[in-house]
Amino acid sequence: MLVLTVSFTVHFARPVTRGELRAVGHLLHRSGRLFLAESDLRDDQGRSLGRGSGVFTRSAIPLDSSIGYAL
Repeated sequence: MLVLTVSFTVHFARPVTRGELRAVGHLLHRSGRLFLAESDLRDDQGRSLGRGSGVFTRSAIPLDSSIGYAL
C-alpha cells in the first residue's frame, strides 16, 4: 500500500554526533483513509535524538515499479 504524507512535524532534541541510530514508529490511530503515526529516533546509547509525528492518507495509486518503486 502506498501512503501520501498529509502533514509531518519533526522535533529535534540533540545533534547526531556518531554511532548507530534506531528509529521506531507506531501507528496511533486509523480512520478510513487517514493514519496518525509517530516515531522516535535514538542513538546507540538509548538517548532520544528527536521525535516525529504525521498524518498520512492511503493513495489510490498502486505501489508498483511503473511509478519508480523497486519491488
